[in-house]
Amino acid sequence: MQYFQGEKELITTKNEHLVLTNYRIIKKVQVWGKSYRIDIFLENISSVESQFKSYPILLLLAVLGIIGGIFSENIEAGIALGVFFVLVWWFSRKHLITIMPDGGNPLNILAERMSQEKINELMFFIQQAKFLRTQELYIR
Repeated sequence: MQYFQGEKELITTKNEHLVLTNYRIIKKVQVWGKSYRIDIFLENISSVESQFKSYPILLLLAVLGIIGGIFSENIEAGIALGVFFVLVWWFSRKHLITIMPDGGNPLNILAERMSQEKINELMFFIQQAKFLRTQELYIR
């Protein structure tokens, strides 16, 4: 990866998919032959948020499946359908860190297997790097 003059790495994830420098945040993705990279300069970040994303409609479908099974006198099928929707809901849940730039698309970081403490720490480092970068730009 090429860096600008004076740019230094602050944080790099183990898999090197996310790099935080004193100038920008870089996300590199390579999945199923598709490769892309997103760079956001720190001064262009408007917000950083942590969110837990799930689809509660799947839980509603699970309940409706069980109720439908009871009323159709086919309880086994209703329970199987309910369990199916609960499992789909469980495995589709995601914990995301979203970095919103001033313009353009948000940068989503999947926070799988990260403790809440590590998520908060990463968010703090991003916000601190942004603060230092904007101080550097506006003091000059």
